Amino acid sequence: MAYSPKRPAPQRLPSPRLDLFRFSIHLFTVYSLAVAQPLFSVLAQHPEFFVVRGLHGTKLLLLAIVLMVLPPLPSILLRIAAQELPRRPQRWVEGLLLAIPLVALLLFAFGDETRAALPGPILPALAALLAGGLAYLYLEFEEVRSFLSFLSISLLVLPAYFLIGNPALRAPAAADSEWVKAGAEAEPIEDHPVIVILFDELSLQSLLDADQRIDAQRFPGFAALAEISSWYRNTTAVAARTEVAVPALLSGRYPDPDALPTPEGYPQTLLSFLEGSHRRVVSEIFTSLCPVGCEDPTRVYRDDGWGILLEDLGIVYLHLILPQPYAQSLPPIDQDWLRFGGGAGRSVGDHPTQFRAFLDTLGPQSSRTFYFNHSHLPHRPYEFTASGLDYQRVTPVLQLRRQDYGGRMEYVYRRYLVQLLLVDRLITEMLEHLRRTGVLDQALLVVTADHGLRYLEMDEITGEERLSLAEWVLVPLFVKRPGQQEGEVVDRPASSLDVVPTVLEELGVLDSVRQAGRWKLQGIPLSQLPETRNRKALDDDRWIELPDSLDDELETVLTWKLATFGSGAEPHALHRKAAPRAHLIGRPLSSALAVTDKATGEDRVILDGADGDQRTLFFDPASGTIPLLVRGAVFTPKDDAASRTLAVAVDGFIEATVRSYVYEAGHQRFSVLLPESALPSGEHRLEVVVLGAETEGIDEAG
Repeated sequence: MAYSPKRPAPQRLPSPRLDLFRFSIHLFTVYSLAVAQPLFSVLAQHPEFFVVRGLHGTKLLLLAIVLMVLPPLPSILLRIAAQELPRRPQRWVEGLLLAIPLVALLLFAFGDETRAALPGPILPALAALLAGGLAYLYLEFEEVRSFLSFLSISLLVLPAYFLIGNPALRAPAAADSEWVKAGAEAEPIEDHPVIVILFDELSLQSLLDADQRIDAQRFPGFAALAEISSWYRNTTAVAARTEVAVPALLSGRYPDPDALPTPEGYPQTLLSFLEGSHRRVVSEIFTSLCPVGCEDPTRVYRDDGWGILLEDLGIVYLHLILPQPYAQSLPPIDQDWLRFGGGAGRSVGDHPTQFRAFLDTLGPQSSRTFYFNHSHLPHRPYEFTASGLDYQRVTPVLQLRRQDYGGRMEYVYRRYLVQLLLVDRLITEMLEHLRRTGVLDQALLVVTADHGLRYLEMDEITGEERLSLAEWVLVPLFVKRPGQQEGEVVDRPASSLDVVPTVLEELGVLDSVRQAGRWKLQGIPLSQLPETRNRKALDDDRWIELPDSLDDELETVLTWKLATFGSGAEPHALHRKAAPRAHLIGRPLSSALAVTDKATGEDRVILDGADGDQRTLFFDPASGTIPLLVRGAVFTPKDDAASRTLAVAVDGFIEATVRSYVYEAGHQRFSVLLPESALPSGEHRLEVVVLGAETEGIDEAG
C-alpha cells in the first residue's frame, strides 16, 4: 500500500474587507427600497400633498433627492468612521448598519393586515431576526452582494418613476391667455371691490339658536353680518374635502375629484377670469388655483417650510411600518394637510394674525380689486380661545394612542365652538375695519365656508351609525351687496356653486359670459334661486343627491347642541351644561369635598407635565398663550373599570368637572378645557381630585 501523506483540512479563508464605495451603494439601495419607495408610492397617490405645500418644479426634484440621500447618510458616515477598525469589529458594524433599514423594509413588506394581526413587539422582533439573518448572508456570500449590486438600479428607477408624469413637477402656470382675454373683454360695468371670505369646516348648525336664527348673544359678529346682508339659510356645500370644494366654489361648476386644485386642473375660475380686469389679492391654504400674478399678504405668516415637511413625512412613514398599537399612538394624518405632529398639536401658522394681515389690505383704494381669503379657522386642530390665545402650545403632550370614549364627541365639539368664538370676533373686526375704511358700503362681500364639520356621530344622537349629513353639507352663506343696509333671510335652496354667478352678476358681466358660452356655469345667481332644485354633494368619491331641505336632521343635531352646550342666553352653558355635577363649579373645592364620600385611597391622579395631582400654572397675556387644557391620568385598581368624576380647581375654586375614561386596565385618562375666565393674569395653583358619591344635597342655584 503506497504511502499517502495526510492532507490538512481545508480552512475557511477570512472574508476580505468590503469595499467602502460598494458597501455605500448597497446601503443606499436598501434605504431607497425601505424608506424612499414607500413614501414615493403614497405621495404619488396624493398629489394634493404637494399643492398644499407649494412643492413644484425644482422643489419637488430636491425632495426626491433628499428622500434618497438623507436617510442612509448617518449610516454612511458611521461606516466611514469604522474604516480603520479591525476586520471583525468592522464586519459587526457593517452588519448592524445594513440590518437597520432591512428591519424597516420587512415591516413595510409585511403589509397592513399582518401589522394589525400581530400587535405589540412580535412583528418588530420577527423583522429584527430576519434582518439579522439577511445581513449575515450579505456579509458571507458574494452572490448576495452581487444581487444587491444589481438592485442598485433602483437608485435611478425609483426617483424617475416618482417624478415622471408627476403633475406637481411643473412650475406654476399662468392663466390661459384666451381665457384672460375673454375676462378682459367682458368689461365690468361696476368697479365695486369684491371680497370673498371662506372659512374652513364651519357648520351652519353651530351658529344657530333654537329658532334657527343666528345666536346673537354667543355670536354677535355673525349676527351683525346677518343684519346687513342676505343670509341664504339653506345653502349646501359641494364636497366634503377642501381640495375639491374650493375649486368648485371658484369655478361655479361641480368638481372633478381627480383634478388637482391648480390652474391646470381648473383653468376656468374667477381668479383667472379677472386677471385682465382686476387686481387680485388672494390667500389660499389648501389649494393653488390662482395663476401667476396674484398677491398673497398672508404667505409670510405661514410656517410650512422644509423642517415641517420632513417631520410630516416622518410621521407618514411611521404609519406605513409600525404595527398596532404603536401606530395608534402616532399623530393622525387624516385631519389636515400640514403639520401632522403639530409641535404640541399646533397647526401651521398663526391663523388670527393671518386673517388680520389680510384685512389690512382692504382700504379706500380697493376698487377693481378681487379679494379672496381662505382661512384655516375654525378647522382642526382646536387650539385658540375666543380672544385668540393659544392653549395648545403650552399643553404637555403625551403621544397616546387615539381612542374613542364616551364624552369624546362632547369634549371635541366644545373646543370647536370655542374656536368658532374666535372666528366670530374676527368677523366683528372685519366689519369694523370695512366701516372705518369706507369699503363696507361699496363692496360686494361674501362670507361662507368650504364645507361644514364632519364630526357629529349620529349613533350618539339617534342611534344611526353614520356621520351627520346636515352637519357638513349645510354651510352659512352671507352676501352683502353694494349699498345694502338691511338684512334678509332667504330659504330657497342655494349652493356654493352660486357664488361665482352672483359675483359676475354684480359686476355686470354675467350676460356677456353666458352669451360667449365658453364658461358653462352650473351655479345660479342668488337673485334667481328657484323654489326647488336638484343639488348634489361629493362625499369622498361618492355623489349624494341632496333633498331641497335637510330640516329634520338639522333640527336633530341642533337639539343635541343646545342640550349639550346651551345657547348664548346661558352665559356659562358652553363649559358647564354637560359637565358632571355642574352645580359644584364655582364653589370652593373644600366645600365640595366636605359633602362627598372620600374616593378610594387606591386612586391616584397624575397631571400631564407633573408628578402628582397639582401643578403651578402661569399666565402672561403678552405671551399669547394660556394653559387652559388640563389632561392627566387616574391610576385605579386594575379590576375597577368604573369611570371617575374629577373636580378641577384653580386656586381652591372648582372651575370644571370631568369624567375619566378607561385607557387600559388600571389606567384612566381625562381631558378638559377650562373657560378663559379661569386664569387671570399671574400664577395659579391647579389641583385635580377624584370626587366620591355625594352624601348631602347642594343648592344648585347657589
